[in-house]
Amino acid sequence: MQYIRFLKKPRFKAGARRGGTVSTLIVVTSDLGESFMPRDSPIVGTVRHIDGTVIARREYTWAAGMRCLAIDISVGAQASNGKAIVLQVSAHERPADQLCSPVELPRSTVLSAWSAPFNPGKNEVEAGDFVERRMDIGREKYLGVWEETKDSIALHIWDAGVALVTYLSEVLSPTGEPSGSLDTLDKLLQSNRRLNVLELGSGCGIVGLTLAQLHSRCQVTLSDLPLAADISNKNINGHPQVAFRELDWNEDIPEDISSQYFDAVIVSDCMYNVDAAPALVSVIAKLFQKSPETVLVVGHKRRHESENQFLHLLEQSGIVLTDRTHMDTQGEEEAEGYAEDVNVVDLYTMRSATVGE
Repeated sequence: MQYIRFLKKPRFKAGARRGGTVSTLIVVTSDLGESFMPRDSPIVGTVRHIDGTVIARREYTWAAGMRCLAIDISVGAQASNGKAIVLQVSAHERPADQLCSPVELPRSTVLSAWSAPFNPGKNEVEAGDFVERRMDIGREKYLGVWEETKDSIALHIWDAGVALVTYLSEVLSPTGEPSGSLDTLDKLLQSNRRLNVLELGSGCGIVGLTLAQLHSRCQVTLSDLPLAADISNKNINGHPQVAFRELDWNEDIPEDISSQYFDAVIVSDCMYNVDAAPALVSVIAKLFQKSPETVLVVGHKRRHESENQFLHLLEQSGIVLTDRTHMDTQGEEEAEGYAEDVNVVDLYTMRSATVGE
């Protein structure tokens, strides 16, 4: 998966006759930003009113070998008529990125960037420090998730989260038929009973928000360090089924979490820091003591062999693998220029070894 990111906040510069230019500087990179997109791709910049009405658009090309791309779009007087505007930069002209794979639309492999609203007509000439991802998750719904535009990778969407969102979107499709490869998770989601779910290291909350939006009887608790509180609370606004709680794996689990029974615990792309694995596993093991029949759902992009320590520690704690599958976050046509397995995300479920004894 590739991600369009703003290197400079979108900005309006006034010109003649109340018109002007909306400009920014973008880059297209991998989830951690360690590599640039190594292939050519169309890029479309679209200035819209906040209600979606198109004001102006311009086409560009991201060429293999690029490290940045300047976006400059001329706009008329309607860009400063008192209504807020947003800048959408995409590899297509859809209103949201397609994560499922219906026949009529190929799955998106470059995630679009939508600026925060700004209002040149009220002297708000620059967008804020956030970027929105808009993802089509089926059922004629799109999920909007805010990220920070700062240099830190902590509060960004990563590939494993996108892979889990894609999987959940397909399993919870309108057909009502389990279509995935994680039987333990599929049966839980298709049970039609009320579910209580905890996401550990939730970051922006993309996985938990998807589950809450697609499963009407699911209560979700997002949890992460205090630095994730602001972006999480921004994202859960308007989602009454979702709450955020601060949780440091190196400290005692807060009572309002430890006292709950959870049907599922989600961990997405939290194993990149091998030094944190013992603390994370300790938290999971304690949660399993309270909820021995819970299902652990893991999404993990392969980055280094040392990350296997996470699975080994879980097995030592009596939490064993039940189902496993993988997802390629790039389509076959987009795979050129990438090393083998670089886009593979492993998805698996685990349960206490005592379940079923």
